[in-house]
Amino acid sequence: MAGKKLLYLIAPKDFRDEEYLVPKGILESAGNSIVTASLDRKLCRGMFGAEVMPALKINEVKPFFYDGIVIAGGQGTPSLWESEEVLGLVRAFFSEKKLTSAICLAPVVLAKAGVLSGRKATVWSSALDKRGIDTLKASGATYLPTDVVRDGIIVTGNGPESAKKFAERILDVLG
Repeated sequence: MAGKKLLYLIAPKDFRDEEYLVPKGILESAGNSIVTASLDRKLCRGMFGAEVMPALKINEVKPFFYDGIVIAGGQGTPSLWESEEVLGLVRAFFSEKKLTSAICLAPVVLAKAGVLSGRKATVWSSALDKRGIDTLKASGATYLPTDVVRDGIIVTGNGPESAKKFAERILDVLG
């Protein structure tokens, strides 16, 4: 469980603070190292004021240096799922059989990357916004309306309230 190196991907703007800070803290407390990346190396701002300076741009990431990828959600997540570089990065981690995880709206990134077909997953949803569920189902995933779902090397969480449990499932995969 300890000593793993993880890539944590956040949107440049409006990532969900606690979906980054809570799992990152838990994963680091367990002895793992975290490298944060985004679409560029500019200061990233969370929905509630967190400020994070990413160490890497997506196109600088070399998946073989990492044991897995974690993607935070939030209102800025569409910028990630619209990036071919991000989708390619997710495919690379998955094809190398490394932890591939996402929380809140970020499981849509996994769906759009094509790694959820035939898998169970969860995603954030509300009465007004079903795009996450619709995208998961369209990608061939089985949507489960629960906090966190682990399917092999894939871990998905449905929102900020599940951030702690999401991190715990990631530790299970790494362990």
